[in-house]
Amino acid sequence: GGNNDNGGLRVRILYRHTQIAWAVLIPADITCIFMIYAFAAHREYGALFALVALSVLSALFYALTVTVTESDIDIKFGIGLLRKRVPRGDVFLAEPHRTSFCDGWGIRGRTAGRIYNVSGYEAVRLTLHNGRRIIIGTDDSANLLAAIHGH
Repeated sequence: GGNNDNGGLRVRILYRHTQIAWAVLIPADITCIFMIYAFAAHREYGALFALVALSVLSALFYALTVTVTESDIDIKFGIGLLRKRVPRGDVFLAEPHRTSFCDGWGIRGRTAGRIYNVSGYEAVRLTLHNGRRIIIGTDDSANLLAAIHGH
């Protein structure tokens, strides 16, 4: 746990965990090396464009950080431009979940619910009072569930 300054208000952090997207970063890094070579050796401007695009995507999705405070569950990808905040009071049920290969990584809308995931198949599924479901991919489901349940 810890504290965070949020516009002058102190927010007590009950849980924070970052999962690195190694399955995305390693191939992206290898591809970037080839793109740098293609541009440097042959002035391939398509390679430069691909390098920039891949770098932006890597910055957006290199990790998934989940933070639980007394009031919210915050799901943040990479540098934080893509995020979702769920008020804890909106959560009716939080339970372990397992995603499949077909669910993919990133932000996906599936019949099981909106998925936020960067790696692996372990997850926590939130069912909200309005019936919507949100699935948070994690490699730390037991501790995330304990924080959401207030243990």
